[in-house]
Amino acid sequence: MRINPKNIQSNYRVNGFTLIELLVVIGIISLLISILMPALGRAKNMAKQVRTSAHARQLMMAYTQYYNDHNDRLMLAYPPSLVDGKTISAKDPDSGHEFEGLTTQRYPWRIVPYVDDVWDLLYTHRSPPERPSELDSQVDANDKAYILSLHPTFGLNAVFLGGHQNSWYQGYKPKGQVDGKTNYTPNLGKHVEYHASGIKYPNEQIVFTESQQFDSSSDTKEVGLFYVLPPVANGRIWDLDEKGEEIKVVDESRLIGLPKGRFSNKTVTAFFDGHVDTLSAKEMKNMRLWSNQAKSKDWDFANPNQNSSTSE
Repeated sequence: MRINPKNIQSNYRVNGFTLIELLVVIGIISLLISILMPALGRAKNMAKQVRTSAHARQLMMAYTQYYNDHNDRLMLAYPPSLVDGKTISAKDPDSGHEFEGLTTQRYPWRIVPYVDDVWDLLYTHRSPPERPSELDSQVDANDKAYILSLHPTFGLNAVFLGGHQNSWYQGYKPKGQVDGKTNYTPNLGKHVEYHASGIKYPNEQIVFTESQQFDSSSDTKEVGLFYVLPPVANGRIWDLDEKGEEIKVVDESRLIGLPKGRFSNKTVTAFFDGHVDTLSAKEMKNMRLWSNQAKSKDWDFANPNQNSSTSE
């Protein structure tokens, strides 16, 4: 039997791929991947944002339980170390160590008794730092507790709820001395609310938001901060960029917890009535959401009868 070489060549071409055909297939696959990757990235970020919102709701449940257990008194947000003659302290139920000073002046350690798996909840955007152990010395436990309290995902609206100790925000005033230490008392009847019953519009009162630390030497969304600052508080702190879409810092002299989302251009925000929403930078700029006393979008408690800015 005689074999025709042309038939062999023809069959080979039908059953295989040429180099050009292979390159075309690879090009199509690469194109499909390039189209799908951004969509997959957005879906992943959306899932993280949903998880952050769920944790914010749990945090609000704990915050609500706290004032229910304390006769309507809100959790002090960022108090001095001595308030009305009492030292701000807390105990770690897991390690048994007790803490005070700056560590417990921040809200995380004082909300610990009201939240299960509190550190996984508070550190939604990253793994939590190392926790104190019962085997740690008190010094080592203090160091770990200090770091844990500093950079959570969520910042508390300390300027208007529970008071911020910094003199800019006028949350506390001196009240003599106790054992050689300056004693402070809440600055009642002013712009800070210390009781739940004083909240006029719970569905419009910001309590927690995602918080990103900003100071003159750093600006990174990997670093949270335990308090978050409004756009205006005794002067303009932050504003919107030229496009009106992103937050820009105006006063770089302050340590700022910026209300900025990590997984989209919107920020997970928890309100006093317990609901959670995602707000744009423009929405976050409205001072009426930060304080129920605000008379305008740019209201400043230090100058309550005039707008601090005319910008939108």
